[in-house]
Amino acid sequence: FADNEGRVPSDRLTLLWMEAERRSNDPHLGLHIGEHVRPRAVTVVSYLLMSSPTARAGLERVIRYRHLMSQAIEISLVDRGDLCEVRYDLVAGDLPHTRHQVEYM
Repeated sequence: FADNEGRVPSDRLTLLWMEAERRSNDPHLGLHIGEHVRPRAVTVVSYLLMSSPTARAGLERVIRYRHLMSQAIEISLVDRGDLCEVRYDLVAGDLPHTRHQVEYM
């Protein structure tokens, strides 16, 4: 996990999303792909979420271990009284991330 050379660079993923949108001609590609994702305890993130007693506890675990998923994102929880805001910030790469990347997540 410490070997950043073994990861796909953030800008390459952004280019992949751009090409996927171009080829699919789907302006809502990220949302449509996300519709087909089913929660399974096969990834670190899904296991953390599914094995937690509450959604908040699961998100706190994801935040703690998010660097295992990607070093291109920051996730945080912001308490707003009776509400809690989940912030998902894309922080790596020279290219701006596509909306499809954000909508998929």
